[in-house]
Amino acid sequence: MVRFGVWVGLFVFLGLVCSLGRGEIRFKACTYQDAACSQGEECETETSADCADVDKSGLFAGDVGIKVTCNSSLDGIHSVAYYLSDDCSGNALSTSQVNNMCVGRPNTLGFSNSFYLKIECYESAICFSRDSSVLLDSGVYTTLGEVRVGDRVQSVDDNGRSVFSEVFLTQHSSSTRPTAMLSISIENSHEPLVVTHDHYVRVPTVSNPYVKASSLRVGDSIYVVVKGSMERRPIAGISHAMGVPRNVHTMNDRIVVNGVVASCITSNQVFGLDTMNIRHLLVPLKVMHKMGLTSAVSIIDRAVHNIYRSFS
Repeated sequence: MVRFGVWVGLFVFLGLVCSLGRGEIRFKACTYQDAACSQGEECETETSADCADVDKSGLFAGDVGIKVTCNSSLDGIHSVAYYLSDDCSGNALSTSQVNNMCVGRPNTLGFSNSFYLKIECYESAICFSRDSSVLLDSGVYTTLGEVRVGDRVQSVDDNGRSVFSEVFLTQHSSSTRPTAMLSISIENSHEPLVVTHDHYVRVPTVSNPYVKASSLRVGDSIYVVVKGSMERRPIAGISHAMGVPRNVHTMNDRIVVNGVVASCITSNQVFGLDTMNIRHLLVPLKVMHKMGLTSAVSIIDRAVHNIYRSFS
């Protein structure tokens, strides 16, 4: 009996890892010409500990690269290493501790001109913007930020027909910090899809019907729901955006957001397997929801997120 309980616990744990809406720890580094950090802004976004070229215009030194190691709290003091190369090759010229305030880097470090720097570290959650629109089974449109467990939101069935699927888990409900996203404009559509890079969306290919948003290009086709069924529409534009994250999980693992067909599943690696390929591990969580254990699912979800973050 104990062994059975261990296996059930492991199954539920893997299922929750499969539901993770968490991405990488990233940093946004902006350089400025003045001590108030208000003029001549240039910004780059990279993964923590990767190199960012923060002077592409050559205004300060021609080649300035930095590596930022983000503090685990994200709001604390971050370690910054400076390089006289845009790829951070060679030895670091110097290092310093920087927070989200505006700090100066004088030319005594070896740069041809002084410049000022602001660093912001954040967790790139994998989800949609909470301001995105979804249709409820009542016929009323609402935002993802207003969706609650038990709501039935627009989705699609295996044949691409519009259906409504019950929400059994919401994530990032208390998030207020914006994260980096993509704004994907679709021809003849009113609202762009604002989504993180590693979220899956539906495309008209047989071998791989769901792809990460970051793989999409202008001119590619994507599925939207029109008059109750899926329809192909070309992508008119893709730009970078910032949005407060929100993700929901439905019983059929699909959702229609701003008219675009997407998966509720995000791209994470679990023991070398992408979560899209092991999404059936979410079944125990759905069973728990149907048994009335919704609060338990939410509590376990937060606990697994914390464990996952501490080991990643």
